[in-house]
Amino acid sequence: MAEARMSISDVDAVAVTSRPGLVIALKEGLRLGLTLSRQYKKDFISIHHMRAHALSGFLVSECLKFPFLSMLISGGHALIVLTRSADDFVLYGQSTSGSPGECLDKIARELELHEIEGFREIHPGAAVEQLASRCSENGHLRYGVFGPCTSGADMNFSRLK
Repeated sequence: MAEARMSISDVDAVAVTSRPGLVIALKEGLRLGLTLSRQYKKDFISIHHMRAHALSGFLVSECLKFPFLSMLISGGHALIVLTRSADDFVLYGQSTSGSPGECLDKIARELELHEIEGFREIHPGAAVEQLASRCSENGHLRYGVFGPCTSGADMNFSRLK
């Protein structure tokens, strides 16, 4: 709050991610959010973190209009949704087994990135991303992989691991 030069009186509500995510992290966030909401008498707003990602495009583009298709990929989830409005989403596909984050973590372990200076202190997925960004256009390797798609629009990332 100090860094933003704000005080609690500038805040209208406390918003907290309620799903999806790691249970221990969600519980702690909800506990702290409810405590702040009660202590400062602020409205409490429960946020679906993947839906929030779908709507984040409005922060950077005035051209975005409903409805639009979203592919939402995070460490533990992958969703394909039709975003009709701020609170109307139609799920077309999701990860049924494995996740993109698990794939990146396994790649980092196989490459033993945790043994390399500069990658020891960062998350395995971020280490893979940083390493990939250093590759020249001609320096990449081509691998044949089976796509993560299953029947319909669901995805199975365990096949990539």
